[in-house]
Amino acid sequence: MSDKFEEKNVVYKSEYTDKIRRAVVAFANSDGGKIYVGVDDFGQVVGLSDVEDVRRRVVKLIQDGISPDVTPYVECAIERAEGKRVVAVEVSRGAGRPYWLNDAGLNPNGVLVRSDAASVPSTPREIARLIDETSGGDYETSRSIDQNLTFQEATEVFKRRNMRLDRQDLLELGLVDAWGTYTNLAYLLSDQCDPTIKVAIETDDSVRSREIVEPRGSLFAQLDGAIAALDRFNRKFVKTLDGREISAREYREFPAEALNEAIVNAIVCRDYSKPISTLIRLYADRVEILSYGALVDGIDAKDLPLGVSASRNPKLAGVFRRLRYIDSLGQGLAGIRKIYQGSGVEPKFEISDNFFRVTLFNAFERRLERVVVSEEAKPRFVPVVDAPATVASQTFVPELTERTNVVAIGTDKALTVIADNPTSGAVKFRRERRYRD
Repeated sequence: MSDKFEEKNVVYKSEYTDKIRRAVVAFANSDGGKIYVGVDDFGQVVGLSDVEDVRRRVVKLIQDGISPDVTPYVECAIERAEGKRVVAVEVSRGAGRPYWLNDAGLNPNGVLVRSDAASVPSTPREIARLIDETSGGDYETSRSIDQNLTFQEATEVFKRRNMRLDRQDLLELGLVDAWGTYTNLAYLLSDQCDPTIKVAIETDDSVRSREIVEPRGSLFAQLDGAIAALDRFNRKFVKTLDGREISAREYREFPAEALNEAIVNAIVCRDYSKPISTLIRLYADRVEILSYGALVDGIDAKDLPLGVSASRNPKLAGVFRRLRYIDSLGQGLAGIRKIYQGSGVEPKFEISDNFFRVTLFNAFERRLERVVVSEEAKPRFVPVVDAPATVASQTFVPELTERTNVVAIGTDKALTVIADNPTSGAVKFRRERRYRD
C-alpha cells in the first residue's frame, strides 16, 4: 500500500477515529469504497496494537451513528498487510439511500457523498435525487426530509376510533419504510406537517365579515380546522311562524356533508410535491375548493361523473378509509353530486393542467324560489330546477298565516318570506333581509 495515496474509493486512517463513519456514509451514498484503519494518509502501513478492539469499535460506530441501518452493506474484517494487522471496512452502495450522520440529520451536512478523494456535504438537490432513486419518485412513499416527527394529533384521532398507532401500525400503513425511516406520508400526518389549507371568507355582505383561517399541523388537524371554519360561516336556518319555531329541522346554506366530502377529497387527491396550499373560498352564493394536482394518469374528465375512483395518494386514502373519513367505495365527486340531487343546483368540477376546483353552490337559496300549495292548502318548499317528483318536502302547518320567517341561527339577520296570497294555489314569495329585534 505504500505506493498508494487516498483516492475516490479508498480512504486511509492511521488509527480509530469517529471520522470513519463519514467515509462510510459517503461510500454508501455513492458507489461504495474501502476504508483501511492502520494505514496513514500516504499509504504507509502502521498497523494497530489492538486490532480486535478497533474492529469492535468501528462496528459499533457504524451501528449507532448512521441512519438508516447501513450494516447490511458493510463488511468489517481484519487483514494483514506488510506483516501488520489492519481493519478493512468495505462499503457497498446502499439500497436505502440517502444515509446520514445521526448527529447531523437528513440534511446536506449529514448526507455526505464522495467527490474525488474527499467525503463532502451533499446539496438539497442531491438529497432529493437520492430519495427519488430509492423510492421511484412516488411522493407519499419517499423518505421524509424531516425525521424528527411527532404524532400527538394522529394518535388522538386513532384513539377516538379505538385504534392503535404503534410502530407496527406505522409500518403497515406506510408511515415507516423498510429501513425504519419516516416516509412523506408520515410527515403529512405528523404534527410537523407544513402543507396547509387556507379558508378565506370572501363574502362582503353585512352578515359575515372577511376572514382568513389557516389551520396548521397534521392533515387531521387541518381537516378539522377547515370544517370548523366553514361550519361557523355556513349559516343555519329554522322555520318559524309568527316568531315561533315550527320545525326541529335545520337548514344550511351549503350541505355540510357535501362540504366535508369535498374537503376530504381535496386532501386525499392533492399533489403534495409542491408547497402550494389548498385554498377554500366561501362566498355568499358558493364555496370554491381549489387544490393542486391535475387528474391521475389514466383518468379523464369525462370519467368523473361515472364515480370512477383513483387516488394520487393511495396510502393516504387508505389511512382515511381506515379511520372512516371516506368509505370503501371512495365515492368522492359522485357522492357530492348525489348529496345535491333535488336541491335545484348542481356542483361544478373544473380541471386544468395543474389544478382541480370544486364549486358547491348555495342550495338553501334555491329552496325558497318556488312554493307549491296542495289542495289542502299545505304549502311546501320544493326545489325549483329540474326537481325530481320524489324529492322529500316538508309541510309547514295546516294553515299558513300572513308571515313566515326563516330565521338565521347565530346571526343578527333574518331571512323573511312573505306570502302575498296564502290561500291561492300558487303562493308567491319575496325575500328580504331584516334585523331582528
